[in-house]
Amino acid sequence: MVSHIVWNGVWVTEANDYQAGLNTFCGADSTVLMHLSVIGTEVQILPLTHDFCEDQTMELTVETSMPDYRWSTGETARTV
Repeated sequence: MVSHIVWNGVWVTEANDYQAGLNTFCGADSTVLMHLSVIGTEVQILPLTHDFCEDQTMELTVETSMPDYRWSTGETARTV
């Protein structure tokens, strides 16, 4: 689970509005705004209902209302 992001060199850990001033090498400046929302950070892992052996396979399914997620394998499907 991600506990923070680094934005403009600052660790950001809470939902909020963030602002940064940026300067280019030719003197132009900009203001960048970021609105960070934190949703659905709780993960519940259910216990196995039976023994699982090395030569068996298992299907894992995400049950969430979040629109995007990624497994450690890189898969983005709801079930792997």
